[in-house]
Amino acid sequence: MRQTVLAFCVAFLAIGAAQQSRAQNDFMSTCQVTASQQTCTCMQRQIPADKIPAAIAAMRKSNAAMSEGGNPLDPSTLPPAEMQGLQQVVLAQAACM
Repeated sequence: MRQTVLAFCVAFLAIGAAQQSRAQNDFMSTCQVTASQQTCTCMQRQIPADKIPAAIAAMRKSNAAMSEGGNPLDPSTLPPAEMQGLQQVVLAQAACM
């Protein structure tokens, strides 16, 4: 029984680590569209782990808005979670400049 529980715990931790690694990679690739690797690494350290997915979604929308016509993203058009993610990105960017 202990071996089963231990195996389950190890598998659960491995899945969690893989998801976190993917989120970190997604953050870096999305961030580096408009910022340097050094700035993005700093920003990633500033944003809480639970806000990273919303930050990535907000950055993707911001990058898309800027590429379509050069108009900045209107934060009021974002869902609340993404609005909070964008706020985290802006705060992190200010802290890393």
